[in-house]
Amino acid sequence: MKNDPTRETIYAGIFTALTVFGALIKIPFPLAPLTLQTLFTLLAGSILSPRYAALSQAVYLLLGLAGLPVFAQGGGISYILQPSFGFLLSLPFAAFFISLLNRKYNKMRSFLSFVWISLSAAAGILFIGSLWLFFAVNTFVGKPVSFENAMLSGLVIFLPGETAKSFVVSYLAVHFFKRYPEFNKV
Repeated sequence: MKNDPTRETIYAGIFTALTVFGALIKIPFPLAPLTLQTLFTLLAGSILSPRYAALSQAVYLLLGLAGLPVFAQGGGISYILQPSFGFLLSLPFAAFFISLLNRKYNKMRSFLSFVWISLSAAAGILFIGSLWLFFAVNTFVGKPVSFENAMLSGLVIFLPGETAKSFVVSYLAVHFFKRYPEFNKV
């Protein structure tokens, strides 16, 4: 089946909406809440083509920056100053990266390949988010935080949750491609 831009645009919109929904489910942590946003980012990257996976998350980011309260703690252009903005900023890149790697190295749609690719993207999200957290807390919030504490608060503490999300995403992706084999050509 040939690549269908209409179908992928619809799916990208669905993943944008799912990411909005994922922001509503949150567990508070000191500097950034644990949400399901990354679960839907990882899933978008696992299912959609690179361009549409990134688009789904870029639209989400733009909606929030335009002022819609779609982020875990609101929205608006001033959200750039939030310690958690780096996590959001990395979502389109992570979705693109996951999709690209899955199309290049996971043509058989292997569960373990989905896990490793999702875990590597999740680690990237956490690392970039932690770098921004370090910068934002020290610059905008005015509370000195060490690089080690930023990494602990933004990366290490979230690794177990991201690992679990990667397994869930991998399970869902494998079953999605079994149910909809036409997506293997996307």
